[in-house]
Parts: sequence; C-alpha cells; structure tokens
Amino acid sequence: MVFLDYVTECLNIFERIKNSTHIVIVANKSSLINSEYTINETMDYLLKLCNTYGITNSFYTDEKEFINFLQSNNKRTLNKKVFVYNRMSDGQWGERRVLIPTLCKHYNIPYFGHNSYVMGLLCNKSHYSSILSEHNIPVPKSWTYDHKYAWISDKPKYGQKIIIKPIYENNSSSMNQESVFVFNKLNKILIHELSIKYDQPIIVQKFIEGYELSIPIFIFKNKPIIPLVLGSKLNGNLKFGDNIINESFNINRRYTNMDDKYYDFKDINEALVQNIIEDSKTIIKVLNIESISRFDLRTDESFDYYFNDLGSIPGFLPKSSFEFVFNKFGYTYEDFLKCSIVSDYIKYYPI
Repeated sequence: MVFLDYVTECLNIFERIKNSTHIVIVANKSSLINSEYTINETMDYLLKLCNTYGITNSFYTDEKEFINFLQSNNKRTLNKKVFVYNRMSDGQWGERRVLIPTLCKHYNIPYFGHNSYVMGLLCNKSHYSSILSEHNIPVPKSWTYDHKYAWISDKPKYGQKIIIKPIYENNSSSMNQESVFVFNKLNKILIHELSIKYDQPIIVQKFIEGYELSIPIFIFKNKPIIPLVLGSKLNGNLKFGDNIINESFNINRRYTNMDDKYYDFKDINEALVQNIIEDSKTIIKVLNIESISRFDLRTDESFDYYFNDLGSIPGFLPKSSFEFVFNKFGYTYEDFLKCSIVSDYIKYYPI
C-alpha cells in the first residue's frame, strides 16, 4: 500500500468512527524532564481534534486515575468503542512505557502503540541493538558500562570517538554536545558518574560523523508504509561532524518552513534510500513493530549507515518529521493525528 492510499483510507475511516468512539488520553500533564514537556503540547492538539469533531474523551494524567477508570463501570456505560491513546512517559527505566499497554491488555481495552514487550524492548538501546546486529542490520559498534559492574564484556579503545547515552533514557533528556568525545582514561570517570546519576547502564557507541536521517514508520493492517527517508539540516548544513542534531535536540526550534529542517534524502543518494527502507522493513518484522514509530540513523562519509535509535513513542509535535511527510503529500498535521488514531483503532475494531 502506498502512502496516499493509506492516508485516504484512514481519513475515510475516521469520518465513519468519530461519533461512535470515546478516546481515553493517558499522558503526563506536568512538565517532564527536559524537552519531554512537548508531550503536553501534543495532547493539546489531540484534545482540540476531539473537540472539533465531537469525539467524546477522557484525560488521565496519573496511572492510578486510569486504573480506577478501568476498574469502574464508566467504560461500560459510554455506549461507545473505547480507545486508549497512550502518551505516558513517567516512571523508572523501561517501566515507564510498559504499564499502560499492560493494563489495557489485562482489561481488554484497545490502545494506541506497541505491546508491553516491544515497548520495554525499545527502551533498552543495548538489547535491541544486539538483536538487530544478529539479523545483519547495521548498528554502531557499542559497549556497555554499569557502575555496579564496570564494563560488561569489553570497552572501547583509547582514541576512539564515542557518544554516550543512558540505556533507558530519551535522548533529549540525557544527551548534550559533551556526550561526544574521544575516549581516554580521564573521561572514563565521566561515564561512571553518568551511570551513577541515572542509576542505570550507559551505552557507549562509536560516533558516526555524516548525515543524520530519520524514518517515519507507519503500520496499517499489519503492513509497513515508509514514504520517505528524511535528512536533517542544521543552519543549512547537511553534514554535522561532531554535532548532535537528532529530532529530540531540534524540539525547541520553531521552524516557519519545515524545508529548513528536513529534506528527502533520496535527493542525495537514491540507491542508499532503497537499502535503508529494506532494512527498516526487516527491523519491523524482527522486533514486531506494530504502531507508528520513528527510526533514527547516521551515515558516514562513505554512505555506510547505522541505525542508532528506535523510537517507541516518537515525538508527534507539529513541525516533526511526521507532519513534514504529511505536508509533502498535501496533507496537514490534523490529518496525521486522525491517521495515528485509525491505524491502531482498526487492529481492535475491524472496519
């Protein structure tokens, strides 16, 4: 299925279900660590969508409140098809993304996003990178450090340029320009201190200099749809050297023209894009990706590419890669939100 067919069908389905659906939104309302506050803004747009189209809805900012809803008779008296739109990211480590889908599964309530296992897996950069490597998907060479055990199995060589990331954290909450450096005896202490600070292992990856790419992933009727492989720009530059410029770090930059932020990487290397798309489809199958996602990767100067981050709950804010793709095909951010609902809704309520 091509992207235009996907959007057309989703928008048609949305018109058919809007009056018979009750959307339960579960999301943090208070400011979160660093740029994750943008989840709130995303929810504001979703609530506006519900109000515009007369979709009844509930908003829960606390898991306990949501559990009370699940245990009550409220959901049974709605006389509508309940659908949970999960954007909760509170909690510790991999647990933060797992609780809501687990509860929904237990109470047999349809929900947005991946199942609990996939949510937890995608929170651990080391684990899913190892799985991808076993299936011949290119990932950066990596090592793991835990303040409780020190290096696990191996460590990088001195003189290796690396980037360090807490294994379970959102990149935007845990990384800055100082996260990239040449490994030596002195900055080994920095890695140890970071592991203590977050009380979790640190994944240390070989740093790839070159193009920063992102791939918006859409899943519809169990089929992957990958319309574009996007390159990112920084002040007009396509290559970033030591700069960290993934979507998380651009979140506070407001672009009047998204063409200043993204471009179709096919214009740089069309053959490479086809290889990346094929590998992305393999990732979807291997990891059982079943909802909207975003894959991030980098290429080096020789156009060797490496998948370095997979988003379990990617940023849906306006001016994100998702809106860019929809705009490129003549659609709006509102259309994207409609499709995000319908894509998962029909897994539980076949149309």
